[in-house]
Amino acid sequence: MSSVTPPSRPFLTMPLALVIAGVLIAGSIIYTKTPGTSGPVKPTPTPRVSIVLTDQDNIQGDSNAPVTIVEYSDFQCPFCRVAFRATLPGLLQEYVATGKAKLVYRHFPLSSIHPMAGKAAEASQCAAEQGKFWEMHDAIFNKQSAMNPAELQDPQQTITVKYTLANLKQWARGVVPNLTTFNACLDSGKYATRVQDDTKSGAGLGVQGTPTFFINGLIFEGAVPFDSLKPVIEAELAKKK
Repeated sequence: MSSVTPPSRPFLTMPLALVIAGVLIAGSIIYTKTPGTSGPVKPTPTPRVSIVLTDQDNIQGDSNAPVTIVEYSDFQCPFCRVAFRATLPGLLQEYVATGKAKLVYRHFPLSSIHPMAGKAAEASQCAAEQGKFWEMHDAIFNKQSAMNPAELQDPQQTITVKYTLANLKQWARGVVPNLTTFNACLDSGKYATRVQDDTKSGAGLGVQGTPTFFINGLIFEGAVPFDSLKPVIEAELAKKK
């Protein structure tokens, strides 16, 4: 049983959740464990939702891959950094790189508690203009970890890192081919509406905090360990055979 780092939610403290993947009944089952209890409370089946991809989505992997993984994330969310370090590498290596799955990143900035998250999301879209979305995505998370190196040894030390617009422009150096164009794009607020569109789509799917993952429409909240998502993905792949 792997522990799950709870998602960031505005003005809400979530209990520690435990995901048990392996027994799938019409989809996945999520177990929630309240601090102080000795075991999981009764399971809650997660419904499968329909997610329509669009031309503006940031997608990594084969567009025809049988499994679609959609992540709603926040660039200032500490738990999203945990998922970036502990969940995404396995997903990318075992499933995206092998053509079994594609990863879709969507923005869900919790601006009430993460004031720079929206602007960071815009920065990633300005980088996407130059074909560097994923590189900027990685840079934003990695640079925050560098500002709080204790978290690299102990996930419990992961905190909300405060950064500025100047930091975002500095982090883009060496990432985007044309820094002047990037800076002008970021200053203009060109992609503010684009970011809001992602957030609205997430709210419509029931997203309440970050990170939230969907695997072929099955929802998983928090920084779910790769080992807990793997059986779910394998079950989805088995259905395609």
